[in-house]
Amino acid sequence: MFTHEEKRVIIFLCSILLLGGLLRVFNVNKYRDNPLIKQEIVKININTATLEELQRIPSIGKEIAQKIISYRSRKGRISTLRELKEIKGIGDKRLKIISKFIIF
Repeated sequence: MFTHEEKRVIIFLCSILLLGGLLRVFNVNKYRDNPLIKQEIVKININTATLEELQRIPSIGKEIAQKIISYRSRKGRISTLRELKEIKGIGDKRLKIISKFIIF
């Protein structure tokens, strides 16, 4: 049915698949209990956050953080992502990033 060479190739490929599966299981188990990987994302309230707290949000530096605080002072509470887009410097790309880290 199979030649000797074909049998060797089939055994080799099966060994690679088995080894890959074992490595995947090992890696998943290795990192499952790692506290750094288990960290939950802490969401920051965009309406009460200080300048320093806002700067902890990825892609928000001091300038954008100050603009958010100024916007809150002028307009009041921010209740939607659409409102954040009114702030100069916050476009679709930045909004997509920060939306995972904020609450209203």
